[in-house]
Amino acid sequence: MRRANNPLLNFSQIYSFGKSTKNQRIEAWWNILTEGQTQEWKVYFSELENEGLFTGSDLDKSCLQFIYMEIIRSHIHRFVEIHNNHSIRHQRKRDHYLPTGQPYLMYFYPETGKDYKEPVNQEVLTALEDEVADYDLDQYLPSNTLHLYGDFLHEAGYPKEFTYDDLRHKEAYVFLRERVWQFVQDGGEVELFSAPSGAAEWIDAHRDHEIEQHRSHVNGDLQLELSNSDIEDNNIDDNNIEDNNPDKNNLNNTGTTDCSLIEPQISLDHQEDIGADGFFLNI
Repeated sequence: MRRANNPLLNFSQIYSFGKSTKNQRIEAWWNILTEGQTQEWKVYFSELENEGLFTGSDLDKSCLQFIYMEIIRSHIHRFVEIHNNHSIRHQRKRDHYLPTGQPYLMYFYPETGKDYKEPVNQEVLTALEDEVADYDLDQYLPSNTLHLYGDFLHEAGYPKEFTYDDLRHKEAYVFLRERVWQFVQDGGEVELFSAPSGAAEWIDAHRDHEIEQHRSHVNGDLQLELSNSDIEDNNIDDNNIEDNNPDKNNLNNTGTTDCSLIEPQISLDHQEDIGADGFFLNI
């Protein structure tokens, strides 16, 4: 999108590479989220693993997702809402860089700041949207699988959705896990989403392409510079030879210049064209 408006923009100016551990702000947020919300889920899922109720298989993951995804999402959304509406107090030793107020208001209605938005190229935007038209960011399991798992729970008398306070959620997970495994062993098929892939390769390809372009550009300029430098050096050498030749202006008896003492210093047998401004000389 940015290159549509700025064709000469370098790839490194669009993407930032590095480990998330180098980003102090996001790491601080993960710590806040873990301590305030997700740690209890990590402990609970570890308990399931220790009890032999979770092996890390795709089927086990799908059963966990079906039972717990909406519960976890609602908890995190609530936590984010509280965080974004809490007040950041004024701190005397940090007033030179720490803004005060509610994060939600400061983000959407800043009192100061620079507006970095730019016009969107509608043709490029439409093309990008078409590529992900069938992708649902909120969908974690295919529709067929959601219906299948829901039917399994309904047949056993369980609700299709749970709250964390409803202690039957673990019992329902254990039942669903066993029912799904039995379904597969009986020849049934469970449709699952494949993990997204290709982004890293795409970034590497673009990055390597720009590196090669830059390297080619630098090498071309270097060869041209060396070519011009060699020509100048050869001209200087020829002039020096002529200056050191005592017979440079002497004519022989035939009235022609005697060049017998001047030997060629450069061979052009293997010249390589590098452009209209010169050629590379192999000496």
